[in-house]
Amino acid sequence: MNRHLALTLILTLALCLTPVSRAGAEGGSSLAGKTYVLDGARFLSGENASYHIDATLYLWDAVHQIYTLTISENGSVSSNIDMNSLIRGVWQLPFTVESLDLTRATRCSLSGDDLTLEPTDACLRLYVPSDGAHISLIYEGHVTLTGDAAGITSDMNIVLFLTPLPEVTPAPTFDPTPEPTPLPTDAPTPEPTPEPTPIPTEAPTPEPTPEPTPEPTPEPTPEPTLEPTPTPMDEETLTEYIIQALGGEPYRSTYMALRSGETIENGSKSSTAKGVQETLIAFGQNITADGAVGPKTLAALSTVQTAYKLDVTNSLDAEGYRKLLPWLLLSKDRARAKELFAGDMSDDELAYYDACALQAAGHYYKAWEAFLDCGYGDFTNRMSDCVQGWPDNGVIYRNNSVSGSGTELTIKVNGESSVATCVKIYTSADNRLARTIFIGGSGSVTTSLSPGTYVIKEGRGTSWFGETDTFGDLGFYEVCTFEGTGSKVTFKSNYTYTITIGMTSGTGNMGSQNESWSGF
Repeated sequence: MNRHLALTLILTLALCLTPVSRAGAEGGSSLAGKTYVLDGARFLSGENASYHIDATLYLWDAVHQIYTLTISENGSVSSNIDMNSLIRGVWQLPFTVESLDLTRATRCSLSGDDLTLEPTDACLRLYVPSDGAHISLIYEGHVTLTGDAAGITSDMNIVLFLTPLPEVTPAPTFDPTPEPTPLPTDAPTPEPTPEPTPIPTEAPTPEPTPEPTPEPTPEPTPEPTLEPTPTPMDEETLTEYIIQALGGEPYRSTYMALRSGETIENGSKSSTAKGVQETLIAFGQNITADGAVGPKTLAALSTVQTAYKLDVTNSLDAEGYRKLLPWLLLSKDRARAKELFAGDMSDDELAYYDACALQAAGHYYKAWEAFLDCGYGDFTNRMSDCVQGWPDNGVIYRNNSVSGSGTELTIKVNGESSVATCVKIYTSADNRLARTIFIGGSGSVTTSLSPGTYVIKEGRGTSWFGETDTFGDLGFYEVCTFEGTGSKVTFKSNYTYTITIGMTSGTGNMGSQNESWSGF
């Protein structure tokens, strides 16, 4: 028996990009001579529309370009806002509205609250709140639906939210004050100097010779004491300091074994190999410390070396291991590391290596944010490195404790090629993650589950930050809801279920509610 569950069109969209700081922005009823930044848009179908849409799109500009509308004093217009492009590129809203391609507008005219953009002939209603902090442009008209409902027209209200950029006040200039020209003065006439009259002197009376006063013996001046100049630690002393700061073992015994000449490579089996694996686990790598080195251990080593811009090697000797330890200390005890590197690293550089630690641990979105915040060195390249390639469509995580073949579930996605979908299936009773499914663009994936009650969550986005961070805070997340049972759905034994996610017409028996990235 097949049950097809269809997603209805009630969406709240949030494409999260970094906001521009606009403190002190001035507003007013006059639009001329100002530039406005697009903050977002609201799409709401009319009350009588047979195709219900309720969506909000937020734009923060650190990830994509800033979308602006500039209106000059003479009424000319320039803009790079094409809502159709945003609708297609950001989300799968199933309609087009050519009037909102503002890139084609060259002039505007304002009559009362009606702003007409020429030559598009788009008539938008202007709303300016009393504080003038932002403006809203409201479009009320028809849109043409696409997808399964292609060709159908529907009433639609679209509100564009814009914020005026602050006006730049030029720095004041000062004219130099000329120095006063001194008035000429007559040279003074010198007074004659009288010749001195000599004073008569008497013969001097000899004074008695006094007894000599003994000179005091000076106290000896102490020699200045010089403060010792600290001698920089050699590499071995520095390494031992780091090992002590890390707690000693297993780092000391691993390093000493490698110093004796042992090299860890594919196929190595030893306690030293286990120590290397434990070190990589301390960096956040998901491997097993069993003392047997294989492709997973070498891949984890490569990940850590790449994150800290070290030479990537297929083996590890004492020198390679020694180079890992300072970065491990930095990721574990920033205060001790900062003390150790005092004078060698700025705060921004330390923050940069904090981001490296997050990247090494597989927290790619958190690393992406940290690189953005630090703004140090090649941070833009490192941000690009944090965006991972899409995995193949399929089950990318399977919890073997939630196994069974009694129920078959197919997840089908009707999507744009630029948007990926990640579906997580949790057990309702104890919130265990049972399956994680990835679908890029459109496609379907089938998995088997034990009969029971589950909660299904869906995430969408364009930038994939790995299974741990998924789409980060740049994605959009929902919890699927079902008629009569809320967010819980029960799958019975020997049933086949299909859940279709995408923009399909019809009422269906499935809805959704917003979910946070952390809750996904």
